[in-house]
Order: sequence, then structure tokens, then C-alpha cells
Amino acid sequence: MPSDPTRSRKARQLARPSHGKTTAIRAKPVPAKAAELLFTGDVIDAEEALRIGLVREVAPHAELMDRARALAARIACNPPLALRYMKEGLRRAAYGDPRELGGWAIETIRTLMKTEDHREGVASFLEKRPAVFTGR
Repeated sequence: MPSDPTRSRKARQLARPSHGKTTAIRAKPVPAKAAELLFTGDVIDAEEALRIGLVREVAPHAELMDRARALAARIACNPPLALRYMKEGLRRAAYGDPRELGGWAIETIRTLMKTEDHREGVASFLEKRPAVFTGR
């Protein structure tokens, strides 16, 4: 989530192409714009990044860290193993063989259903209490 745009030296450094940005941009449905940004190194502001779908929201700079931490806290309360596999699933869906995705998903679900976190999730639901996940 970017803050309001600046043209500082740090902003220009962050705009340089890197593997992480290449991967993130490649997953977007705007390949012509992604190619332009990667090939030119052009800097775009936060509103343009939002418009082309590169980011999900734009926050005022003063609120940026509070909002980022709030989102991180929402994510962190979920089962760590399931989050790990969800991230892998997103990568596989974007870049992998779609014919293999279904089999991978079924095997992953079977694996996750054998974890302590799965048992904790079911128990916490039945007991109407917040779950405490351990990543096991």
C-alpha cells in the first residue's frame, strides 16, 4: 500500500525494476503498461498504481503505517500454514500449469486437515472462541 507520492531519491530507488516488482507486475492484467514500466523505469504515483491495479488502496502518508499494521494484524491472526499454502497457490495459479493446480490443491487440503492448526480451528469454532494458531 503506497502513501501519497513523492519524487524523493528514495522513491526513485524504489521505482527501479527488481525481481519482486517484475513478478508483481507480471501478474496484473495490464501487460502493455507493465512492460512500459519495466522497460523505461518510469516512476508512477500512487493514484496511477491504484488505477492500473498494481496496488489495492492508497493511504495518506500520515496513516500509512497504522493502516499497514492493521492489515498485517488481520492477516497474522490466520493459521500460518494455511497462509503459506495460499501464497503458494496464488503463485501456482498465476505462473504454473493450470492442469496441475487442482491436484496440488487437493493434496494441500489433505495436508492441512492433518495439522494441529486445523484441529484448533474446528475446536475454536465449536467452542465459539477465538482460535490460537501455532503453525503446526
